[in-house]
Amino acid sequence: MTSPTPTSTRTARTPHERHPRQARPVQGRDPRRRPSVAEGLPRQGRRGEVRRQRDDRRHPQARLRRGHRLPALRRLPPRGRARRRPADLHHARPARHRVGVPRRAARDHARGHGRRPDGPRRPGPARAGRPHQRARSARRRPVGRGRPPVHRRADRHRRGRRGGRPRPGRRGGPRPARGGPRPDRGRSGPGRLQRRSRCRRGGPQRQRRLRRRLAGRRARRREAPRPHRRRGPLPRLAGPRGGHRRDQPRGARGDPPDARERHDPEDERLPAGGARRGEAGDRRRRPAGPRRAPRAVHRRGRRHPGPSRRHHEDAQGQGGAPVTATDPGTAQWTERYTGALMNTFGPPKTVLVRGEGAHVWDADGREYVDLLGGIAVNALGHGHPRLVAAVSEQLQTLGHISNFFASAPQITLAERLIGLLQAPMAEPVETRVFFTNSGAEANEAAFKLTRRTGRTRIVATEGSFHGRTMGALALTSKLAYREPFEPLPGDVVFVPYGDAAALEAAVDGDTAAVLLEPVQGEAGVVVPPRDYLPTAQRIAHENGALLWLDEIQTGVGRTGAWFAHQNPALVDAPVVPDIVTLAKGLAGGIPIGACLATHGAGKLFDPGNHGTTFGGNPVAAAAALAVLDVIAEDDLLAHATAQGERLRSAVGDPRVVETRGTGLLLGLTLGEPRAAEVVSAAQDAGFLVNAATPERIRLAPPLNLPDADVEALASAWSGILDHAFDPSGATS
Repeated sequence: MTSPTPTSTRTARTPHERHPRQARPVQGRDPRRRPSVAEGLPRQGRRGEVRRQRDDRRHPQARLRRGHRLPALRRLPPRGRARRRPADLHHARPARHRVGVPRRAARDHARGHGRRPDGPRRPGPARAGRPHQRARSARRRPVGRGRPPVHRRADRHRRGRRGGRPRPGRRGGPRPARGGPRPDRGRSGPGRLQRRSRCRRGGPQRQRRLRRRLAGRRARRREAPRPHRRRGPLPRLAGPRGGHRRDQPRGARGDPPDARERHDPEDERLPAGGARRGEAGDRRRRPAGPRRAPRAVHRRGRRHPGPSRRHHEDAQGQGGAPVTATDPGTAQWTERYTGALMNTFGPPKTVLVRGEGAHVWDADGREYVDLLGGIAVNALGHGHPRLVAAVSEQLQTLGHISNFFASAPQITLAERLIGLLQAPMAEPVETRVFFTNSGAEANEAAFKLTRRTGRTRIVATEGSFHGRTMGALALTSKLAYREPFEPLPGDVVFVPYGDAAALEAAVDGDTAAVLLEPVQGEAGVVVPPRDYLPTAQRIAHENGALLWLDEIQTGVGRTGAWFAHQNPALVDAPVVPDIVTLAKGLAGGIPIGACLATHGAGKLFDPGNHGTTFGGNPVAAAAALAVLDVIAEDDLLAHATAQGERLRSAVGDPRVVETRGTGLLLGLTLGEPRAAEVVSAAQDAGFLVNAATPERIRLAPPLNLPDADVEALASAWSGILDHAFDPSGATS
């Protein structure tokens, strides 16, 4: 039978039994002082021992020493609990701001969790603003023996300890903590409990390890910091460059980001580095790739030295050899090309990996002289330093903006092109520019511009090429390009190129524009009579039509003049077109196009009639300005004219029956339709040329083509033709 009375020896119920729903009492001090912040936290498995966590303590309490007891628990005032901050004040400043001491975040505290930098150079605001300490005695003893009271100004407080105030009994300099810093003994604070300053009192003693210490001897001091070697973080020690990460030295791999924040003797000196155990695996290491051959220090002529040496090129040997034997070659790249890209161009002749000046290298390390220049695009060759610098600087400043806004390079380039177009005019005419991304887009814009005249008929020429978009394709005469996509837009009539009489018969009062190329490039560099363009201008204006000149391939110095219709070698009278389209060499390889309209044609477009997303973007405009600057400063117009004459002499051979063109746009007519064989033989000899037609070879090298490359072609040209016209005899 159960006894009705409790089995405990206590005769009165405890406060915990009387008020079971009240908050657990907390450890506190004198009731006249402010209440404690944290509660007594019971710990399981410690025989009922209680650990107390204070508002300013970051380290956990150790277990109680034998023979010591905790102070008695006291009750809080009515409804007294540990005050917690409201949710809307979790991030508010603590109450300690009343004494002018800015609080640090727990991660930056001087006695934080130990995983972040500490000490006088730790990040965060300085602990300034503490009021001066009052004069007091040391160790609560009377001040005597000539010793002054402990009284320091706020700016004289030591910064190493929390609170920034001197500690009693520590005259003669600070003493380091026993055992050095303990970076892994910290933990976060009591969370969202509101912090209050309160007086300290002796708490439970901590059980400490027994340490033997000689009498009268102080703890050893840490080694003094070494002088600063440099300001700021130390970069990783430099080592030999290599094309693979495993070629980098192992010692500097794990150095700290800032060597000045290391502890003890390693503070403020260079990273220690040191050998470390590498990852498991094959211990054999391939040797680092060879560096590129050094370039000549002294160069003659106007040739630029090419781009600065880059880290990915250091492991390439002479001639641009592959970095490693495992890199894909031309065969592997061609196979991947076939499986990834649409079959619009057929298999590539080779895969190029880099270029410098008028030279390029393929994936197998072979070097070629580029006499095609990306089909008259690379006006300054490959990697010209001025072009690279202009693009890099502009991209770092302002890359792309929509057509709702304008940019300084866009406006400057438009003004520059207008000035070049109006330069030879006796009376400059009003001109406007619309920028695009390619030549086909520039022709599309001009095609739409002609529709604003109220007429729809366009007169073009046979053998012309103006692009592959639907509108530009409608203006192109080649049936192989047109037939798969017919019906095409527009009312277009084609007449023989260079025949002024046929042109005059086709143009009438319903014609919106006459579209001509000053020199037909895709047809194999066909040059019309010198009076053809002035006659076409007269015919168009007499019938109220616009004269539209496609200078996409011939413009920007290709023929030795800024525009081909301004070249005295191609025209015998001034020509002022109504529309001019540009692209290809305008930005030296950066996609850009332009449609220039003079007289009243520049005002035919209204807002919303046409648009573009990337046309005239700041990067492309900056590249075009750099190209125009280099052409003007290096006098590449005269250089192109002179090198064109040298190329004519270099390719002179009985099997070449005619050489047409001017400047650095040349067409070689062969006695037999062996243009494809010549292209293949030239590539085997280290030269890149183009077969425009079965019997014509097209040359369009960079405008800054050096003399050495012309001489090299002259030496190899006869052998190239031998191999193309008689492959069996050349092989034997």
